Amino acid sequence: TEDAIDREKKTEPLLLFTQPMSENDVILRVGERDFHVNKDLLCMASPVFKIMLTGNFKEKNQEVILLPEKKADEMETFLRLISPQYLAPITDEVIRSVTRLRLQSTVLKTWTRTFRGTN
Repeated sequence: TEDAIDREKKTEPLLLFTQPMSENDVILRVGERDFHVNKDLLCMASPVFKIMLTGNFKEKNQEVILLPEKKADEMETFLRLISPQYLAPITDEVIRSVTRLRLQSTVLKTWTRTFRGTN
């Protein structure tokens, strides 16, 4: 039935960012999930990543960055929010999810200021 298909879709993990692409140059390991991403995109979207990936930190030269304290589903939401090829719809749940990551997303701040009228 349609309800069973809908339930299966909701529980099936999304497999976005699991395959390397030519523009990807770093892997974020969150729990047991690896996210193949682009450093420049991360730096543009988050001052936390910008400091981590361009400052005097060990992550600057690592091919795999471990983020054990983050949740994979929240990281995927953040990456979908900033990635042109996946573009997550911006809902209240997306805002809450990305906020919990504490990455100070510039994309989220701009969207919130523009569409919600907050700072």
